[in-house]
Amino acid sequence: MRKHLKKLMKEYNKHRIPVVLAVVVLVAGLGAYLLISTKAATPFATTEPANGAISAPATQQTDVSASGGSYVKFGSVAGSGGGGGGTGTPDAAAILAMFAPGTTGEALPHGVPSGYDWYSKANSPQMTPPATANNMNWWGQIYVDNTDIHSTNVRVEINNCQLWVLANGTWSNRQNSSAGFGGGDFTEDFSSSSGTPNFISGPTSGSTNVIPISGHNVHYWGNQGLITAPGMQAVISVCRVRAIMASSSGPDNRDTSHYLAGMGADWRKSDYSCPNNVCTAVGVGKFIKVTRDWRLAIFSTMTASQLTTLPLPPAQAFVLPDGTYP
Repeated sequence: MRKHLKKLMKEYNKHRIPVVLAVVVLVAGLGAYLLISTKAATPFATTEPANGAISAPATQQTDVSASGGSYVKFGSVAGSGGGGGGTGTPDAAAILAMFAPGTTGEALPHGVPSGYDWYSKANSPQMTPPATANNMNWWGQIYVDNTDIHSTNVRVEINNCQLWVLANGTWSNRQNSSAGFGGGDFTEDFSSSSGTPNFISGPTSGSTNVIPISGHNVHYWGNQGLITAPGMQAVISVCRVRAIMASSSGPDNRDTSHYLAGMGADWRKSDYSCPNNVCTAVGVGKFIKVTRDWRLAIFSTMTASQLTTLPLPPAQAFVLPDGTYP
């Protein structure tokens, strides 16, 4: 019996290695087939936000520089108010949180006294109008930053400005820039005005483009009539802005632009004047840098707590001229 077992073991050991090798090859071949058939052999280089709220489904995008020639895009995320990257529903609360009263501007405007409460940040809103001035209008302003460098061959394009009002629980677009733009070249401290800005139409439909002259800002507004807002709970004014080349044949200095944009709203009399020639602001928003990409310049009365307790503006308030969202 013992001799018979030894003989069997010898035969087993003789054939064991080839059998094991055959099994390994079979399993490896099966694994390769499954990978190829499920396209897992072409991995995606995925891009995913480090923070923010994903508000659109993931989509496959083509990019020859990515592994396998494509990557997965995880929808739009609320960003810094620019870039035009998202196509889903914007995160209104995240966008407006960046423009809430007290938020710090991205740069300081040249020539504005530091004692002005809107010099470095969005100021506190005045929700109650003066007794004789309960009409409202939106406005915007373009400054050079505190370097006082006026970038050669750069102008600021302004598009689709709107005044949205929350009253009695409902948001309404009460004013816009569809009737055109008015404005003035005011000294940077608003002590005087020296004329009308050089408004040039385009290049985008409905846009104007401007440039502040030395020592002045461009203070602009819409040519629509004033509004009243009984039952008002919140207000935002918003414009889309970007840096453009003044001449296509000149140097492209858009990436070194020193221009700033800000928004606000005023209380006025029905004849557009202000009591004692001093306009009480509903509020003044923070300054943002003007870049080659479309960005939102916003004034908002909504505080951090109101962003969680009040209805939020609709998506139309935040759409960029290219149809995307920040």
